[in-house]
Amino acid sequence: MNSPKCNHENENDARYCTECGTPLFKICENCGRQTQWTTKFCPECGNKYPVLDLSVEYYKRKLNFYDEILIGKCKDGKFVLVKDRQTYKFFRITK
Repeated sequence: MNSPKCNHENENDARYCTECGTPLFKICENCGRQTQWTTKFCPECGNKYPVLDLSVEYYKRKLNFYDEILIGKCKDGKFVLVKDRQTYKFFRITK
């Protein structure tokens, strides 16, 4: 399976790209079924998949050790707000 972000070819049973770390499958929020990135609707329950911003997924994986992660946009770019043991930290994404 090729990565939707970098087009690197991965093994068929890989869950994340070995080159860029992008998830290779979508998981339905309604029934939990795993399916390919090109799928717009879940083949199990018909639930519509939301559009997924791959840059957001990248930062969620990089910052997964925080209790909460919020990624958003403002006029001058994107930002990340994380919570760790009741303390909030703010990061500006410059990419």
